[in-house]
Amino acid sequence: MSLVEFEQQEGGIGIIRLNDPDNLNAMGETMATDFRVLLSELQEKRDSLRVIVLTGNGRAFSAGGNLTMLKDKSKLSGEENRKRMMGFYHSFLSILGLELPLIAAINGHAIGAGLCVASACDIRVVADSAK
Repeated sequence: MSLVEFEQQEGGIGIIRLNDPDNLNAMGETMATDFRVLLSELQEKRDSLRVIVLTGNGRAFSAGGNLTMLKDKSKLSGEENRKRMMGFYHSFLSILGLELPLIAAINGHAIGAGLCVASACDIRVVADSAK
């Protein structure tokens, strides 16, 4: 199961869904890798897209960084942790390289890194129940 899904709809609408609803779409290393791979694939089909909508499956947009990943990173040296976290954030924020309008459809909690990614989008549409 991929932790990031993509669907292209009519009219050039691309929908990216964070897909770990049991963990409130918490962002970990595997999700970052899946996101990076998807963005590489989308670069090749960018001309067929007009807009990207980013959302989360389940009841959350994203609960932020995966706590197990963050705990494991606390055991690294400060410099090693900085390098890895920069790569981690770049995996998600490289969505800006698509140079397409980005809409965050915030369907639930958007916390920490989840809020950062939503904030990087051009437009944020937020459900009344979102936090």
